Formats: sequence, structure tokens, C-alpha cells
Amino acid sequence: DLSSSIGNGWRAELIGNYNRSENISKNRDQAEDESENTFLTRASESLSADLNLDGSLFSMSGGDVKLAVGGHFRHTPFGDLDLSVDSSLIVLGIEESSRDVYAIFGELHLPLVGEGNRMPGVEKLEVSISGRYEEYSDFGSSTDPKFGVLWSPVEGLNLRGTYGTSFRAPLLNELDESLNAAALLNSIPNNMSPTGASLVIQLFGSGSKKLQPESATLWTAGFDLQPVAVPGLNVSVTYFN
Repeated sequence: DLSSSIGNGWRAELIGNYNRSENISKNRDQAEDESENTFLTRASESLSADLNLDGSLFSMSGGDVKLAVGGHFRHTPFGDLDLSVDSSLIVLGIEESSRDVYAIFGELHLPLVGEGNRMPGVEKLEVSISGRYEEYSDFGSSTDPKFGVLWSPVEGLNLRGTYGTSFRAPLLNELDESLNAAALLNSIPNNMSPTGASLVIQLFGSGSKKLQPESATLWTAGFDLQPVAVPGLNVSVTYFN
């Protein structure tokens, strides 16, 4: 994380991040003293970089108009580390995959009414406008705006609300069907069978390549109360839809 002042009240920040996770799937053999046999290890990594700029554009009667802009890049590979198959398992369709995500975003903060021009019934009035554009290497692109407003009719009371949209692509491990294809041949009691048992194939796993991105419309409303007559009291209520 590197940050620096670039003059005139503006600040630049560069953030880099790397993380790695492993998912180890095991089969427990009850006939061999509950010994565990690892048959598949999946690894997920993420390498990302963010560049953020923020500062004041100009001053209004209500305060400074502020702008924040930035860009984001993320590379996520997903694949196999190890594969040691138990004789009772069939593992099919194991694939490696990756995803690149590019994004740009910005937020504008407008203090329309503040300390310098407040009036009866409007102690404070602030508006925020933001947006984010994302492009996925495997799921196309999305543009999501967000609008917010904060109004203070009297000192100690803030009324606030937001409206916007959001987008989420399935995680790579949610698209992975390799564990779904693992099949265990097992014998279960069956009174209808002449032998008293039947062989079955048990399928397990939760990944699906048919998953599609999720989109949502979001809005919130709420208030913050800090009455001057009761020092130390702070009450906040928010409704989220």
C-alpha cells in the first residue's frame, strides 16, 4: 500500500494484494479404521491492483466539492494442485480456469448546504453521485450507478437515503463441476433385491457451469439522531432493500 500527496489537496494511493486458498476434499474409508484419503486439492489465487485518486475540486457555500476516481485490475487463476484418486471414486471433468476483471469507478460529493449557508429547516444538505464500470473476461461488462442524499432539518438529526444497482459474477469455485462428477459406488440395503442390497452411485458437489451473474437494485433509508439535549445519546436506524 503506497500513498502520496500530489498537491492542491489531492492524494494518490496504489494498493496491491495477493491471496491464495486451497480446498482439500477427502474420502473417509470406514472399513480401514476411518483412514482419510485425499483425492483432490483445488487452489484459488487472486492478484489485484488498485489506483485511487481523491481530492477537492472547488469550494461552495456548503463546503468543498470532492471527487474520488480509481481503477482496479484482478487476475484469478483456479486449478488443481494434486490428484490422488481412491479406487472407489471416479473423478471426471477436472478443468483449470482463470478470470481477469477490469474496473473504473468514481464518486462526486456535493455539499449543497452547510455551515456557510444553512437556513431554517435545512441545516445540511449533501448529495453524492458514484458509479462503477466492470468488465469480466468471462461474463461481459456491467455499469452500476449509485446516488445518495443526506438532509439535516435540525441540528442533531440526519435523514439519509441511497439508491443504486449492483452486479456479481459467480466465483470460479462455484462454477467448478469437478467434484460433482466424483461418483462413489456403494451398496445399500434393499428388500426388493434378491441379494438384499443394491449398488448405487452417489453424486455430490455444488458447482454448476450454468450459473449466471446476479444483479440487484438496492435502496436504503434511515436516520441518525444525536440530540443536543441528551449528550452521549446516538440513535441510528437503517432500512435496507
